[in-house]
Amino acid sequence: ASSPPVVVDLAARSNELIELVDVALTTNPATRQAWQLAQADAARTARAQSAYFPRLEAGVDAGYESFLFQQKDAPVRVDQWEVIPQASLTWTLLDFGRRSGALASAESRLRAANLTSNRVVQDVIFAVARGYYALDAALAMVGAAEGNLARVVSVNEAAEQRRTLGLATLPDVLLTRQTKAKAIYDLESAKVGVSHAQAELAMAIGIPANQPVEIRRLGDLPLPEALATTVDALIGDALADRPDLLAQMARVRAEE
Repeated sequence: ASSPPVVVDLAARSNELIELVDVALTTNPATRQAWQLAQADAARTARAQSAYFPRLEAGVDAGYESFLFQQKDAPVRVDQWEVIPQASLTWTLLDFGRRSGALASAESRLRAANLTSNRVVQDVIFAVARGYYALDAALAMVGAAEGNLARVVSVNEAAEQRRTLGLATLPDVLLTRQTKAKAIYDLESAKVGVSHAQAELAMAIGIPANQPVEIRRLGDLPLPEALATTVDALIGDALADRPDLLAQMARVRAEE
């Protein structure tokens, strides 16, 4: 078996989405499995094609042979070395469509395997993109929680000062303390969300879930001036080119 690919350190610098996708296509086990299955179907297709070629078998029988030669006075034992080469050549000329049917079935299965491999690649890309955007959203939640906590701390400090001056009651101060405690909890929960999103992105890439992944935030990227195409055009392309649908059609043809 081949050794697993070397994974670069994704925590050393901020990575864009296209860079993470490139790593995922070489490290995710699903892509390697789909590729190996496609190669296996390619070998089966080549085997089906080989039925159209002649078949040559060759062999050699070699060894000592001993027998008795009967003479008038007494039998004589004769020992001799024998080599008997053999070869046969067969070529099927008529099989009533058996080879063509087997080849057509193998080719359809190969097409289905190739399309399935393409679909696996699309699934990996989609999973990495989803994890990337989820991690960016989780980091944004942490930023929002930190800003909210800073605001709540200011409100609590102001309430404490007003109570010291006799301008606020104890229930007012306790309410700000409660809001502060909730803000702290929300911040810690948002940090847990970041850890969870990082783990999901790491698994989508194909690396251990505890390996940190640093991403380039979407806020640091320039926005496109306009979309390259319309939603209706994308839907039409999906119905015509989706590998999973085409693979299912190829499997049906293989069964036929």
